[in-house]
Parts: sequence; C-alpha cells; structure tokens
Amino acid sequence: MTSRPLADKKIAVVVESQYIPREVRIYQQRFADFGATVELVSRLWGAPSQTFFSTVEIEDGQPTPLEFVTATVDLEAVEPDEYAAIIVAANYPSVRLRWIGDVVINSDNAVELARSAPAARFLRRAMGNPAIVKGLPCHALWLLTPSPETLAGRRVTCNQVVLSDVLNAGGVYTPTPPGTPLDQQIVTDGDLVTSTSWHASEALVDRIRDLILQLPGDLGVAGLQPPGLRATDRSVLKAIAARTAERMASMTFVPGTIPDLTVPTAEVASIMAAGHYDFDRLSADVSNKLGISGLTPAPSGSVCLFVVAHHGVWASELTLAMKAFEVAGYDVRIATLTGEAPIFLPASLNENFEDPSWGAGWVTSGEAELGWQIQTRLLQLEKDGKITALDGLIPARPQARAGLAAKDSYRQRLSAGLEMLIDVRCVVVPGGSGAIIDLADNSQLEAILEMAHTAGHPILTVCYGTLAALYAEDGAMMRGISHTIHNRADDFVTGTGALTDEGVRKLRGYVEAGDLTSFINDASVWTTFMRSPTTKAEVLGEAVGGPGAQVISPYTPDSCAVIDTSRVAMGKGAIITGRSIHCSYDGALATIAQQLGNEPLSSTVLMMTGNEKARAPGWDDYNANHRGGPRSATPAT
Repeated sequence: MTSRPLADKKIAVVVESQYIPREVRIYQQRFADFGATVELVSRLWGAPSQTFFSTVEIEDGQPTPLEFVTATVDLEAVEPDEYAAIIVAANYPSVRLRWIGDVVINSDNAVELARSAPAARFLRRAMGNPAIVKGLPCHALWLLTPSPETLAGRRVTCNQVVLSDVLNAGGVYTPTPPGTPLDQQIVTDGDLVTSTSWHASEALVDRIRDLILQLPGDLGVAGLQPPGLRATDRSVLKAIAARTAERMASMTFVPGTIPDLTVPTAEVASIMAAGHYDFDRLSADVSNKLGISGLTPAPSGSVCLFVVAHHGVWASELTLAMKAFEVAGYDVRIATLTGEAPIFLPASLNENFEDPSWGAGWVTSGEAELGWQIQTRLLQLEKDGKITALDGLIPARPQARAGLAAKDSYRQRLSAGLEMLIDVRCVVVPGGSGAIIDLADNSQLEAILEMAHTAGHPILTVCYGTLAALYAEDGAMMRGISHTIHNRADDFVTGTGALTDEGVRKLRGYVEAGDLTSFINDASVWTTFMRSPTTKAEVLGEAVGGPGAQVISPYTPDSCAVIDTSRVAMGKGAIITGRSIHCSYDGALATIAQQLGNEPLSSTVLMMTGNEKARAPGWDDYNANHRGGPRSATPAT
C-alpha cells in the first residue's frame, strides 16, 4: 500500500451541532494522511455555509470547551455518487438532521414526511449504491430508520439508545466478540460499517479505507466480498460457499432428541365429534387453563366471524374454535372471498398422515371425524346461501390506474360494506396453505380486522392466518404486539398444500358423495406432492412486531397460543394468535375468556402451551432458534 492510497478519493463527513470534536478531527486528519479529500456536508438551509457547535461533556469535574466546525457543502445540492465514502458523525447530528422543518404533520402525510428529511433522503440514495462505503457510527443509524427498507436484514452495531429503533426498522443487531476493546468495536456488512461509539473512529477509518481499496481478506461479518466487486477467484468463491453453508446451518433447527409427540386437543375433539361438548366443558377448560371461573354466555346477537380461505384450510384450525364459539353462545358465521365453502386439506382429515417436520401423526380420530362433519356442514351452508361472500360486500382496494375518483368511491362502498358487519364481536382467521394465497395481504380482510380492532373486539388468528394481521394497517396493528406464528421448525420442506382448481372440484364432489376415503387418498388433487406451501412467517413476525422479544414460538411440537391485551386499555381489541394446527382451541378459550369472563386475564401477555395453565412468558420462551442460539438477556416489560 502506498502512503497516500486514497489520493483521488473524496470522503463526505455529515455533521451538525453537538458533534464530537475528537471524532471529526480523526476523520479529517486520518483520511487526509491517506491522501483523500474530506468535505464537511450538512443541510445549509439556503446559506453558503453553516457553523455548528460541539457537544459539551463533563471531564474531571469541568465542562469540555465549546468548539466549532463549518460545513460548506449542502447535502441537498450534492449527489452521494461523488464520494467514495460517506460518514455520519456520531452523537446527536443524526437526530438534528432528521428535523424536517416547520410543517403540518397529520395521519396522511406522517410517513412520507418522516422520510423526506434531506439527510434521510441523502443516506437513502447512498444506500442504493453499494460502491459507496457508508460509515454510520454510534447514533448515526437514526438517519436510516426513516427508511427501514435500507436497514432491514443488515447486520449492524450501534449505541444502545438507538437499539430499539434499529430493531424496529429490521436491522440485525450484531455484537462484536466478547472482550473486544471499545476502540475496535466495529461491524461490517458489505458496504456498511457501524460502530458502538466514536471511540472506534480510527478503526472505522481504516475499515472504510480497506473497503474503498477492495483489499483482500475477511472484511467483516458480511463475508469476503467487498462491495461492487464480482468474485472470480476460485479460492474466494469456495470461502464464500463455506461461509454461506455455515450461516444456513446455524439457522437450521434440528433437536438432539425428538420430544414426546402428543396432540393436546385429542380428547376435546372426540367430545366435540360425539356431540357432547357443552358450556360446562367450555367453562371448565377456561377455568383450568386461564384461571377464570366465571363465564357467561355471549349476549344474543353476538356474531363471531370466521374469515377463511376457500381452499387449503387445515381442518382443526377452524373446527375446534368454531365449536367453542358456538357453545359460548356466538352466532358463528363463515366468510370466504367468493362465498364458496372452505375446503379442508385432505391431510387434515387423514388419521394416517405423518407430519414431515416432526415425523408424527398429527390427526386424531376425533379431529378427523369432527372435520368431516363440519366439511359436510360447510357445503350445506353454501347451498343455503349462508356463507358470506366478501367479494361484492367489501370492495378490493383500487389500484393506481383507477385514478383519484376511485378512491372516494372505494371509501363509500367500503363504509357501506363494513356497516353490514357491525354485529361482529370477534374475528377468527384460520390458517393452512390457502391463507397464504387468499388472505395474507388481502385488503378486504384488512378492513374487517382494522374495524374490529378499533372497536375493541378481539381478533384470533391461527398459523398462517396470522400473516393477515401482520399486514393489517401496513403493519401498525401488530407493531409491538407479542404473538406466535408458524415457525421454521414446523415448516414443511416438501409440502401438502398446493391444490389445483380441478383438485378442489374433486374434493367438493367427494364431500357431496360422502366419500371420505377418496377425499383423503386422491393424490391427483395436488399440483405436485412435493410443492411446499410454507413461508418464513416468523421472520415477518419479528420484522413487523419490532424488537426481537415479540415472537413467542417455541421450537417444540406442543401447541402454543399467545394473548396480548396490551392495547385493551387504549380501547383496542386483544390480539390472540395460535402457532399451528392444534392451537385454535386454546386461542378460542382465550378469546372467549377475554370477552365473556367476569374478571380480567392475569397479565397483558400470556402464553398457553400443551395442557399447561396460561402463564406470562419468560425470556426462554421468546423465539431465537432460527438465529442459531439462545438469547442471553431479559425481555423488555
């Protein structure tokens, strides 16, 4: 390396008031020693320059002297591409640079205004060019959080006061190895270099220099490949392959021993199938599992609306909850997009079905019998015109080509449609592979969920049905909400959920004919037996929910339901989620108890697993398995 390896490079240092003088001097002097030109860049507010004051700290009982720097480059008048690297000064410049100006903020423009601060736009454009190295020490990631798409999935470190914002934006907090000195605590993810504090400024400069020069070697957590360079050396490619395999293996869950596999709903499903499930049994289960002894039937006219995919539904995710709500006194109504009866996945009625994830039989005789009873009943409800068709009742969100006039028409039609559902007191969204296709990001269901939630009514989602809640209100409904969802331990690598249209027609015919044997055994109903119906739902759950202590999804075959009533005090409805196929019953018990019990639940967040009593989750219950290891801190309260 020559003594001035960066002689033809420009470095931008973004500054504002309350900067740290020693840090900025390191950038100016060290990059100059490498031959680079350093420019102080900021928002100049239409002036030729702006002078900023330093932060003041107490050292040895005395305040540090006030210092000043002057920026002459306006970040609104310069392109990020002019620089080899862009560094945002640590401490509070990033906070001050998020100031938009004297503007009126309302619910319609808040998101766009947050993204419109000139410094946020400047960094957003820089993040779009991997050839520019970005140095964001200490607090500086605050300039990326208005644009979470630039931070989502990136491995970073930061000052702890920024941590929740970084996690909420989808950043992956990556600590440096234990014992790393403060002045060496930096993390590299490709073109992004972050540090815990300004004390690592010299190391930050050196790492940025190496990335600009594309020096060989391990350049940080991201791997071996510098930004903007295609790997052609076979030894580098082999090392990248090994690193990729290591990361994928670390995110793969395989237990040392397979735990005992039992179906916690086996007994209650048999009782339901035999027609002996009643209010006394419901009350007993609510008392045993939730500690609420007083349960009163739902007031007359209370509607529980099940919004269901018309195909690919796992039977027990609908049937167990449906029977519980009916016995509780609700008028249970079924809605699909088209008004057609939901068609259960054949595997969910097959007692011989073996779950490929855990190698176990998940369908008990009671569940199979109950599923067939209700499948037959659902087709009769369709014939009687008693399945609600959301199409026609709830308009779909207009798209861009419809023009502005369509927006007002949509609002009026949506209001009229939702008024037809004002008797709904709770909403249930079962899962199964069909929910991924029909309901995950469906604007009709989203409107129903938002209305129920705002009215203070509980929402119960199960398995992949929870995807609908995660997308609702563009993620705002589930922000900060503890929940469970289908996890990667449960995901099928080879699936059983992709039905053809002809396959659905065949299944309907078997139900009409009372032919259960053909219903569960006709392999021709699938697009291909090896097609996977799964999605990494827990990854979305963590990203939307916010900080990692939001997803509670144990990597065990036990059932799991999570009840979050944290917004009830604000007049919003409780959010109840079930992890997988046997969790709808616990979810129904919790929903019924929350609405019809004569006393509140014992905690704002509760979890129910197996046949155990509901309890407040502890740190070990929070899902960390797909990240390759247990957590080591305590959950936020």
